[in-house]
Amino acid sequence: MSDQAQGGTLPQTLARPVGSLPERQFEYVGRLGPLYWLFVKNLLLSFITFGIYRFWGRTNIRRYIWSNTRFMGDAFEYTGKGSELFAGFLIVFGVFFVVSTAIQILVLGFGPESPVSAVLNIVFPIFIGYFVFVAQYAAQRYRLTRTVWRGLRGGMTGSAWRYGFYAFGVTLLTGLTLTLARPWARTRLIERRLSNSYFGDAKVSVAFSSRPLYPSYIVGLAAFAVGAAVAGYAIYAVLAETNLMERIVDLFSMSGGGFGESESSGSESGTVDKTSKQGSEEEIVKLVFLVLGVYVAAFIFLALFASICFAWFDAATARATAGNSTFQDLRFASSATGGQIAWLVTGNIVLILASFLLAYPIAVQRTIRFIATHCHVLGTLDVERLRQNTLVKSRTGEGLLEVFDPGMF
Repeated sequence: MSDQAQGGTLPQTLARPVGSLPERQFEYVGRLGPLYWLFVKNLLLSFITFGIYRFWGRTNIRRYIWSNTRFMGDAFEYTGKGSELFAGFLIVFGVFFVVSTAIQILVLGFGPESPVSAVLNIVFPIFIGYFVFVAQYAAQRYRLTRTVWRGLRGGMTGSAWRYGFYAFGVTLLTGLTLTLARPWARTRLIERRLSNSYFGDAKVSVAFSSRPLYPSYIVGLAAFAVGAAVAGYAIYAVLAETNLMERIVDLFSMSGGGFGESESSGSESGTVDKTSKQGSEEEIVKLVFLVLGVYVAAFIFLALFASICFAWFDAATARATAGNSTFQDLRFASSATGGQIAWLVTGNIVLILASFLLAYPIAVQRTIRFIATHCHVLGTLDVERLRQNTLVKSRTGEGLLEVFDPGMF
């Protein structure tokens, strides 16, 4: 998994098949200052409006990023509206509120021990999982239809509902194979989404095999399994060495099996018992937070470790996707390496966590610059051949994704 390219230089292994085709790159000229001001403004207004303004805030950030991203000298334009995102969120939130309420009423009606209740409790998470995939497809379509370049807008065909069934199926297969089918599943899902994407009246074409992805994925999976085992053993060792769980149980017993003050006899003995019980309760709270801290630290470690372990798999996916995609007479390539992706992702995670989310704009800026630097466009685009597409635009925004997967921007 050695890096084959540094910076934004196109690897020779990718350059050979395209011969002497002219190379272009996306250019991002945005500055951190204006982006950070947008973030602070959105944060304050979202706080004042109890989170409602975040839909307009997200729209403002997208407009800034799109307008500062250029291709062939011309900037992109984002035409989405905050009201569209908010309307989509309200519709989806309303539907899920009704569905979840209905399920809870049925569970109460049949009783928690009823087989019907058991089935409903299984079906609801499956229902949510399916809608996450529907949301991803619908969000990509929404963003494409609101992206304009030289007067031409993007678009997407296909059904988000059918994609949801397909994605749920391949994800289920991934689970049944203990994630060994993940490279194949990711390949198929990328093909489904990109092959239905348009810009103007021209269609993106992509088809590639998942075989080149398996070596980096298997190595990453093995490394992550070792890391997860080490983290699990470390948690066990810490809890066993300090007897935290046993101490919590003992203190809980000393406090009378519950929290809250009991009736006092008014005697000195009663006062002592009451003071002892309150001390036990305070100690329980401290120990519980300590245990939670151990688990949170382990979770953060695994998140960082996973970003490193699978970075080479992500780089291989990016190279395979770009190298096998065409648009009109254009071909694409990615020069991102595993080491560079690991540095980007782990850096973003550390920045966001260490700053308590205040470094979020820095993470966004790093990500956009990375994509623009490492995405190469090869060939010549005949803009005169492009015509405006007549694909239907959705009236509301990506409400489903706002509920399940807000993403970076």
